[in-house]
Amino acid sequence: MLFDAIPVKQTDIYDYSNLPKNARGTFRKMSDSQLASTFLADSKMTMDAGFSFLKSELQKLHPEVYNPLWNTTYAKDIDLDIGGGWVDYISYYKTDYAAIAEWSKNLMGNSSNIVPRVNAGMQQGNAKVFTFELAYDLRFVELKKLDRIKMQKDIKSIYEDVMLAAYELFAQQVAYLGINGVTGFFNNSTVVPVNQTNISKAGLLNGTVTDEEITAIINGIIAGAMSNSNLNVAVIPDHFLVPTYFGKVLTGRFSALYTQTLRGFLKEHNLATEEFDSIKSITIESRPLLDTLGLGGFGRIVAYKKDKRFVRMDVPVPFQHLITLPNMERMAYTSAFAGQISEVQFPYNSSSSDAFAPVQYWDLAE
Repeated sequence: MLFDAIPVKQTDIYDYSNLPKNARGTFRKMSDSQLASTFLADSKMTMDAGFSFLKSELQKLHPEVYNPLWNTTYAKDIDLDIGGGWVDYISYYKTDYAAIAEWSKNLMGNSSNIVPRVNAGMQQGNAKVFTFELAYDLRFVELKKLDRIKMQKDIKSIYEDVMLAAYELFAQQVAYLGINGVTGFFNNSTVVPVNQTNISKAGLLNGTVTDEEITAIINGIIAGAMSNSNLNVAVIPDHFLVPTYFGKVLTGRFSALYTQTLRGFLKEHNLATEEFDSIKSITIESRPLLDTLGLGGFGRIVAYKKDKRFVRMDVPVPFQHLITLPNMERMAYTSAFAGQISEVQFPYNSSSSDAFAPVQYWDLAE
């Protein structure tokens, strides 16, 4: 070793002048005050780091991140057609059979010498598309602070959960009530006529409406569809969305033996399941937004055949991450997300009040 041959006395701790020049290197003489300040500075850094370690280790940190609870139901009620890329609107065509001659006039021979003509009208429909955009910043300093926190989820995933929740709640608004003057599933202008039931909200809540009257409402809606479609099972309603108080009444009423609720009975025993083998059961579910809708604001029942041909929404571009770039002005990483969703489309509904509509509104009275 370089210093083995050079004895160093206790009194020479701060005096290296007796060392050979080739062994001095960058040694310099320090006063007692300089040594003391250096020691205190080093000690402070050591204690700060140790305290930070103790604080992070001794505190009880739940690894689970408690996100706000939210829920959407629009995708359960409406069939979504996903894909297609970035667009400005959705276009589709529907036809109507015009001038279908009576069967008696199609007889040829002695009774007629004119061949009747038919015509198929083509009508283009356009649906508006809404683009939803969001971005978030992850600040450089905050990312450094999070290095010592041990959580179950990383901060990027937490932010992405927020973005998805915002998009889903936006999509539900577009789906059910619409935005910017465009109507939705529960208040659409093409669902005409708006029918009025003979039962009231007050009667349901105070128990004066009987089980037979409630059953008659469900079966009456199905019977109307059967009559107007000439028993076309393709358009018979199999989904009934009702106000929450209506659903509470359906589930609050039991059979004499308490083996089934009125809701459970109606789902399996109704005019549709009895008439058509292909319909095994119907769906009856509550939706809070229906509580205050209707002609008088007392509640609305939405009856429809759940099929993409009759009720649909397009999602040309699902909500997705577009790009992440450093933003030096904000000292952060900025991530941008975007997606597109269309308004609700009812291709088979007509604004004419005398046309049968696969989607129907039945409003409750006061």
